[in-house]
Order: sequence, then C-alpha cells, then structure tokens
Amino acid sequence: HWEDGQSFINTCSGCGYLQDGTIIVQYMSQFNDGRPLSPATDETHGCATYIVRSTDHGKTWSEPVNLDPWPYEKAGDIARIHQGPTGTLYIPIGLTLGAKVGKPLIPEQMDGCAALYSSEDSGKTWRRYGFMGPNVCEIDVLSLDDDRMIAAVRLQRKKQPFDHPDLVSPYYLDPEHH
Repeated sequence: HWEDGQSFINTCSGCGYLQDGTIIVQYMSQFNDGRPLSPATDETHGCATYIVRSTDHGKTWSEPVNLDPWPYEKAGDIARIHQGPTGTLYIPIGLTLGAKVGKPLIPEQMDGCAALYSSEDSGKTWRRYGFMGPNVCEIDVLSLDDDRMIAAVRLQRKKQPFDHPDLVSPYYLDPEHH
C-alpha cells in the first residue's frame, strides 16, 4: 500500500527463455517518499531485484523471488539470464550501498560491485554464486560449452594516476561533471 506522495517504479531489466520453455523475467523495483530520484542522497530510496517465472507461455507467473544483496542494500542492473549447458541459470547483478537517514553516501561509497547469482532449479530459488569485483557495472556473461563463463563488465571508478589516459574518464563522481 502506497500513501500519497510516494513513488514506486518497476522496470523489467532482463529475461531468459529456458530449454524447457520456461520464461524467466528479472525486474527492479525502486521506491521512495516521492522526492526526485537521487539514490546517493535519498535515505528513503530503496531498490530490489526480483525474479518471476512462467511455465505456461506467460499466462500465469510465479511469486517473485528477491535476490538478496547482502552485505549491500540495493540490487539492480540490466542483465540477461543465461542457461549453462548443464541447466544452471546465471544472472549478473550490480550491488550498491544506500543512503541512511541523515547520512548521504560520500563519493567513495557510491561505487558498488557485481555479483553473479545462480539457480539450479529453473529459477525457483537463487543463491549468490560469487562476486565479480568492485567498481563494476553493466555486466554481461556468456556461458561456454563446458559450463565455464566469460564476463564483460564496465569498470567504473575515478581515474588513477597510473591509468593510461584513454582507459577511464577523469570525470566520474566529480561534482561538476556528475
């Protein structure tokens, strides 16, 4: 139940079609008290990622399964769901901290990480398979023939003195270029 002034947004962020015909959909729910969206400073902002599945071509859908972001507070990213050759499902998700009451995030806390979640029961349950590294986002994975995977991620961090000039933007998280 949402009271006047609250905002709630659901975004379909990924999907997959399994070998047995099951449709899997990942969606992100974002919510706050109605102010303009600013996840780094809005202590009322929340973000969660859910998975639903349909075994009847989308006529009915399962109850949503929440992907637990612990030790982070927020999970969400646009990602494809992949099925490996042994049937295991994989989905990469970005994880971030959230602002707390009276404690907005400082720039060093705004970088999250990525985690790979897996399901061995056609998407009914999910577990965190492992972390894919800090300061990354926009993750995609591709299952290889022997149940190995290759991942592509965008490294998102402030430029370091030892970086090649063409590797990263010097403007990330600078207030005048935010």
